[in-house]
Amino acid sequence: MGNVSYSSGNTEPFRTLLELRVSDTGTCWPENCAEKPSKGTEKDLGFTVTKPGHYLMVVWLKLGEKIKPFQRKVCLPRLIVSASPSVLITLDINTTIHCQTSCRITNGVLQWKHDREIRAERQEDSLPLDVTPHLVNMGIWTCILSIDKQTKMSENITLEIKPLVTLGSGMPFWLIVGASIFLLVVVVLSICLLRSHCRRKRLARRRVWLLQSLRQHRTCKCKRFSPELREIY
Repeated sequence: MGNVSYSSGNTEPFRTLLELRVSDTGTCWPENCAEKPSKGTEKDLGFTVTKPGHYLMVVWLKLGEKIKPFQRKVCLPRLIVSASPSVLITLDINTTIHCQTSCRITNGVLQWKHDREIRAERQEDSLPLDVTPHLVNMGIWTCILSIDKQTKMSENITLEIKPLVTLGSGMPFWLIVGASIFLLVVVVLSICLLRSHCRRKRLARRRVWLLQSLRQHRTCKCKRFSPELREIY
């Protein structure tokens, strides 16, 4: 008896993929039962896996009246890549790209590759890398896992410099906002100065009118109460 179970992650329970077939002609996995080994050769119960995840193989061997289980756990790593805070890089903030394996590895090497050049390397199950916002660092980044002369590549991460927000004319948005604020301040100051000038002009006119009125009032008062001069013969 025996079976092979699979789990895509540490928290997901194992589910049976294959069960070992036992017959009078021998023991085999379903896909290998068509093969007929020659007499005197040992039966290989190995099973090839290609899908990333966790695998558990359990085989029960009958030794006389005893049944002894043999099991082996295998993890086929999957590369997980991400960028923090974003793949769109601003000109003042660095971006950190992360590469890690879905299961722990001890004999593998992680590498970050950009523009056909290895930019970082570490013999662990995770590899972060800080990327500065330069044009030479923009483009496609790929994480590579090397184990026993076999390589596995991750999905690509494409880094881009975040463009400035522009209007239809192609001018930067913040330049338009700054020019608008400047023009608004100029208009407000012009209106305030114009109103102040008009107010001073009205006050000057009123002052002139009051002075003229006061002068006329004094002239009329003097004529009304002035003594009459008579000639004496």
